[in-house]
Amino acid sequence: MKKLLIIAGAGSSVELGMPSVGDIDTLFEKWALELTPLAEDQSKSLYSFVRDKIQEFYDKDTSGFRNKTTNFEEILNTIAQLSALENPNTFSPPVRAFINSIDLPAVKYLGKRSKASSEILFRLYIHLVDQLFEYFRKQCVEVENMSGFKEKFQTYKDFFNRISEDFELGIISLNYDNLILQALPGLRTGFDRKSGKLLLEEILLKNEFGFCYQLHGSVYFNTETEKDQMYNVFWNEDLTKDFSKYPHGRFQIHQRKEDIYPKANIIAGGGKELQILDQPFRSYYNVIDRALYDADAILFLGYGYGDSHINKCFMGLWNRVFINKLKPVLIVDYCAEGGDFFTSIPYNKFFNIGKSLKKDTSYEMRQTGILTNPVYSGYEGNKDIPTKTNPKLPLAVWPFGFLDFCKKYVENESIFKYLDGNILLDKLGGSGA
Repeated sequence: MKKLLIIAGAGSSVELGMPSVGDIDTLFEKWALELTPLAEDQSKSLYSFVRDKIQEFYDKDTSGFRNKTTNFEEILNTIAQLSALENPNTFSPPVRAFINSIDLPAVKYLGKRSKASSEILFRLYIHLVDQLFEYFRKQCVEVENMSGFKEKFQTYKDFFNRISEDFELGIISLNYDNLILQALPGLRTGFDRKSGKLLLEEILLKNEFGFCYQLHGSVYFNTETEKDQMYNVFWNEDLTKDFSKYPHGRFQIHQRKEDIYPKANIIAGGGKELQILDQPFRSYYNVIDRALYDADAILFLGYGYGDSHINKCFMGLWNRVFINKLKPVLIVDYCAEGGDFFTSIPYNKFFNIGKSLKKDTSYEMRQTGILTNPVYSGYEGNKDIPTKTNPKLPLAVWPFGFLDFCKKYVENESIFKYLDGNILLDKLGGSGA
């Protein structure tokens, strides 16, 4: 059986009731208003102040070439960096030698008017991350009661059951939710799910597929706060039990050790390439290169190409050690019916796709016909995977949304044949057997 590597992003969970990037921005503003409303205008928060400042900066780019809208992860990362720059107890980062002061507003914090200090910024950061973790746990418990969920989840489950029969699956999930593990509970997670202990040997030494590693954390993660196991991540299978929401001493460690990012059960915001240095995230990340080499095909499900540490793993996919083993690549995303995927998505996403899948620039890829829209070419309205892919760089796009893709995969063999290499072999003159 061939091996399929799946990269699952937020777009593979949104249709089943998990929050979108825009939803989380709205939630962050709500939670920030609870902790740090601005003193002069309590309808706004310290979070929205940072967000608006970033967007004002981006709007100064009048070239029209790279129109950019900030997002919650970028804002969260900026809050962490501002906290480090304002920290009076450390002499790090060294760029502070060139920065005298940062103009931050006064907030109403714990009932008192205060300047937005390093401590307040840091506590806002951990408040938002902890609230986000709690929100996802609650969603995973309550989602089955949401209108239409059972039908949607059945479609979701049918897809994962079918594709697991067709391929050995290796899944790198960038989502916090448990939907994949609900559909395929037998996948390895790198934890003993009864004792909750991390199994590093299993992650590092077991080369077989059949895993689902949640690179940025999981609703099942629980950070131990016991003296001899501070900040070790354990697995808690029961989402109705208490989780360590506020690991002890995070602020004190932040002050002493100059850590920009606090310990948490999940990784959020920017700087993920630094945050994944802790376990189990570091070991999960190390699996990607090996899985890429072993995989026969790669499937991107709702991934937004916004994580540079993920994109770099795929750079030059067809130009390095994989040159003698062509791997069909399928991107599952969404754009308006009848539109062109690569012209409708934001420029930075288009650019990152190009850089992720080939060493040349995305502009050069478009000019050589590699990044064209194969799905709409000859298939308007049919919603089918194309057979006319470039045999040297097999790339196809499904731009009709994730659940639509799930239904199509179960109903029609065309997607399986593409991922299995049959269409590619036919193009190269092979039998396709």
